[in-house]
Amino acid sequence: MAIRSCLKTTTDYLQKHLPISNPVLRDLQCVQPVARKEATGRATVGRLCQHLKKVCKSDVFVDRVDAEWLLYMTSKEVDAFIPQITADIFTYWSNVSLPVTSVTDCKMFTHLSCLAKASLTISHGNAVAERGFSVNTAVLSKDRMSLDETTIQAIGLRVVTQTIRLHGKPTAVPVTRSMTNTVRLAHSKYLSYLDSEKQKAARKKEATQTAENIEIARKKGGCNKSAS
Repeated sequence: MAIRSCLKTTTDYLQKHLPISNPVLRDLQCVQPVARKEATGRATVGRLCQHLKKVCKSDVFVDRVDAEWLLYMTSKEVDAFIPQITADIFTYWSNVSLPVTSVTDCKMFTHLSCLAKASLTISHGNAVAERGFSVNTAVLSKDRMSLDETTIQAIGLRVVTQTIRLHGKPTAVPVTRSMTNTVRLAHSKYLSYLDSEKQKAARKKEATQTAENIEIARKKGGCNKSAS
């Protein structure tokens, strides 16, 4: 009874505080694979276009989304890969964006997949940003307190830290060909970076010296005029 009471209290709280009636969240359900053949899908995706006006910048874009949705509902290409897709909705829409038409050899769902991917990038909150701050804090140990944000990003400390956390331990990180090629080129890129920084410093020093010479010449000219 205590567990049932706890679950009921939790459910009541969530129903009162979660934005269940939010129209944007309601219409976002059209990107779910199960909503593909629903009769209300066309109207829902039309309302979603109105919500995401920065993505759907023109009526032409909205019209193309509408036309592609009708094709998407009955597409045999989508029917072919649906049984192979798991619950990962990102993989699903990545596959939806791949089919091309046999007539024009262009992608069939260019605008619809663009709308869907934009919908899936809507932040659920500030957890991602807060997680980034936490990673920076973990990277800045006592002997690294002088590192600024640019340095942290440039040397890839955040990427390395997050990758290790993702795989659990350093030895579990898969070594790919792209990784080995990057490591091989790292030293040459570092030398190139040092050379570019040296050139920047030299140009800055030269500009400063030129400005100082101009200022000295200007002061000498003023003194000569005063003496005459």
